[in-house]
Amino acid sequence: RLRGGLHAASHAVCNVLPLYCQCSAGDVYTECDYPAATRFRPRTILIADRSRGGNGVSLQAYGVAAELLGMALRMISQCRCSNFRGCPACVQMLSCGEHNVVLDKEAGRTILAGMLAGTEGV
Repeated sequence: RLRGGLHAASHAVCNVLPLYCQCSAGDVYTECDYPAATRFRPRTILIADRSRGGNGVSLQAYGVAAELLGMALRMISQCRCSNFRGCPACVQMLSCGEHNVVLDKEAGRTILAGMLAGTEGV
């Protein structure tokens, strides 16, 4: 569930990013986990600029990280889809290189809530 939750949480953050930065969700990428992964991937949420040399979106996102986490958490919590993998309105992304495999909407919600709690007082 951790892998699916991290994947879902990273997609949710990418999906709300255009509300805070002049970009589309496709202007950034995140390392997406998949079942056949053979190389070690640290259990992190990584959001980076998609364009070569960078486009500055990830730097803008860093400046509004708490707001992004809060909005992503609200989006997941308020989405009425019942699929554990979520839907395009919450945690799925059209640009996912792993075709939205290994997603866990509820685990993503829990991870975002924990990360948001960690930003209090910062």
